[in-house]
Amino acid sequence: MVKVAKFGGSSLANTRQFQKVKAIIEADSTRQIVVVSALGKSQVTDDKITDLLYILYAHMKHGVSYADLWQTIAARFMTVKTELGLQFPMEEALGKLYQEIQKETVSEDYLVSRGEYLTALLMSEYLGFTFVDAKEIIRYGYDGKIDYLATASQFQVYRKKYAKILVPGFYGAYPNQQIKLMSRGGSDVTGAILARVAQATLYENWTDVSGILLADPRLIDRPERVSFATYQELQELSFMGANVLHEEAILPVQEVKIPIQIKNTNCPQDPGTLISETAQTTRHNITGIAGKKGYIALVLGKRQMISEIGFLYRAMEIIKNHEIFIEYILSGYDNVAIILPKKEVELSLYQLMAELKATLHLDSLEILEDIALVVVVGRSAGKNVNLSANVLGILGAAGIDVGLVSQSTAELNIVLGVKRSDFAQTIQKLYAGLVKGGDA
Repeated sequence: MVKVAKFGGSSLANTRQFQKVKAIIEADSTRQIVVVSALGKSQVTDDKITDLLYILYAHMKHGVSYADLWQTIAARFMTVKTELGLQFPMEEALGKLYQEIQKETVSEDYLVSRGEYLTALLMSEYLGFTFVDAKEIIRYGYDGKIDYLATASQFQVYRKKYAKILVPGFYGAYPNQQIKLMSRGGSDVTGAILARVAQATLYENWTDVSGILLADPRLIDRPERVSFATYQELQELSFMGANVLHEEAILPVQEVKIPIQIKNTNCPQDPGTLISETAQTTRHNITGIAGKKGYIALVLGKRQMISEIGFLYRAMEIIKNHEIFIEYILSGYDNVAIILPKKEVELSLYQLMAELKATLHLDSLEILEDIALVVVVGRSAGKNVNLSANVLGILGAAGIDVGLVSQSTAELNIVLGVKRSDFAQTIQKLYAGLVKGGDA
């Protein structure tokens, strides 16, 4: 039995957090593969090391002084080393990195990855695990996709040599050993990839919450915790802004059916949330209510659109040529609403609209701006036959205008488009009605 344990930045913010991680690892001998993020916020006023490194790179490229910024970064690492009494020559490692920065030849991916790299070196000594650089294991092809065969092969080389290994998250390498950074939160993905190639029995993701919550605690006072969820449910919630696990961390373990357990470093005794192929029925049959702001909808209108073969394909092709991601498509008899991230379409919006209207010979083209998307993820459609009616009834009674509605057929998943100004109230009213059974 082997577990992969990944610890996020909040679990590695300072000396006290390092001590908590050590206690967790020593409490279970099957936790033999550890993945760490970079140092997180030690105090509310601090910045994450990853954020500071991104800023430092921007200063470097624009010729802005970064001396004070560098001192802040170096001090964070030195404090952890000194307080834990570690022997790793951090001064030397930092000095070497600073020399590389001054040459202004380092890539952004390389520089930012040093947050995880240096954190992992400290933690590996503290735990007594063997440090293995992620670039030696996590392999990408030149197309930017993970190479599982090469990754598995490299992993086995180190696994045969060492019983317990510690790997920095958030990055891997191309075949030429050039560092490739993942998207933010990518240490979750590193952990999932290693769980897969290690054929782990469980992938533990340690963070600062005791599992998945039914709603954002910034909007709902002490929301209930979800004990069990499916991969699909978690993926939908992650995609729609629930800040629990990187959405790309699910597929690597889902394909080989390795369960994920979300745990709290600060309260390790809490059961957390277990994610697997199937999940037990819950009291509400609701897995979560989440959402994101910052969308617009283009409503394309044309008489008898439904009978025009290839209409939607041509519309999508035009949008694709502008390299814009399509979030959702809601289709009717003679109109279709295409929901797009506002930040991606801002610069080319009017050119895009002109192309759509001219190429598709539209009768109308309307913009719905300042849209927020809210998703209600439930268990099984068969057990929730009244959920969609309840959702719309709750929002109707609250006077919240729902401009867009999309519902899946397999897992009950209702996506609602509301005004940005109604975003918080929508989630509050839905939580009160669906979970609490009353008014917010």
